[in-house]
Amino acid sequence: GLVGGIEVQRQRGDGALVDARLSAALLEDAAGRPTGIIAIIEDITDRKRAERALRESEARFRSVVDLVPDLLWQCEPDGSWAWCNSRWYAYTGQTPAEAEGFGWLSAIHPDDRETSDAVFAAAVTARSTFRREHRMRRRDGAYRWCLVQAEPYRDEAGQIVRWFGAVTDVHDQRLALETAEAARAEGDAARQRVAFLAEASARLSGSLDVETTLRTVADLAVPALADWCFVEVREEDGTIRPMAIAHSDPAKVALVHEGLRRYPIDIEAPFGTGHVLRTGQPELAPEITDEILRSIAQDAEHLALLRHIGFRSSLSVPLFDSDGRPVAVLSLVSAESDRHFGPADLAMAEEVARRASAALGSARLYAAEQAALRRAT
Repeated sequence: GLVGGIEVQRQRGDGALVDARLSAALLEDAAGRPTGIIAIIEDITDRKRAERALRESEARFRSVVDLVPDLLWQCEPDGSWAWCNSRWYAYTGQTPAEAEGFGWLSAIHPDDRETSDAVFAAAVTARSTFRREHRMRRRDGAYRWCLVQAEPYRDEAGQIVRWFGAVTDVHDQRLALETAEAARAEGDAARQRVAFLAEASARLSGSLDVETTLRTVADLAVPALADWCFVEVREEDGTIRPMAIAHSDPAKVALVHEGLRRYPIDIEAPFGTGHVLRTGQPELAPEITDEILRSIAQDAEHLALLRHIGFRSSLSVPLFDSDGRPVAVLSLVSAESDRHFGPADLAMAEEVARRASAALGSARLYAAEQAALRRAT
């Protein structure tokens, strides 16, 4: 029989070590009796030296890539797992068995997985670079935003044989950017609030026609501060009349007027104008939920109308007469912009309401004086 594959290392006469591969075959006569042995000794020193150099190179490569803070990985052309550095396992907490095949996908946030798959599929089709930010689960269970980049490696025929990629945790940078953007947005909003307050104050202090002025104030608020602005007044008979309704779309204003005609504001409502007039307290709803809409809807058709208009967030502040009784309500409401009001918006609206209340008192005093003069003459 043939004996092969025995690798040995021997010292040559000059003292150098050589690697050899020994293969031998037993020679037999016609009766099957052994008659001799034929042996082949192959010098494989160069091949073994190259193999050792390759192993050493791979070891050095793995040592280097394990020091890199990024998560480095390779995938097969279909996206199945091929290799990753130790940072992947340290970051995600996955074991090699868990990451094997397509198991590595479980480290991606479920809400981001479908979009990431679509982006990767498009990259495969285009045979181009993959670049995507998505959330990945850290070993402590927290999801963090990461930048994922991959380049295709092609063979001589241009076919993709591997994907080489890196994952970089950009969560802190992204939060810092979002915080800066939010601060800029809040700065812009603050400037808008100050400008609105200054203009509204000037209008209110310069006119004794409060009803016309309040309509102007409502128009000033849209769309700078809100999608909708309402000013609603309680009449002597207890009914609540919309003094001003402002929105950029006249058709929507007409729709709301018709809705108020069919469904007058209920003073006993647990939310909105009726509640503010009844309690004299401001009201802030950063988010108008469907539960809130159901609490004020007078029937199913009314609820459908409220849902159709699409109110998202609101604030309402009372206006008081000289005796301290709430007689009107100023409301700002968001819809299309999906803006969410907060305490700063409420404080601004309360200041407008305070100045409007003072203007309302002055106008009524002036009207009473004029009426007395007319009676005297």
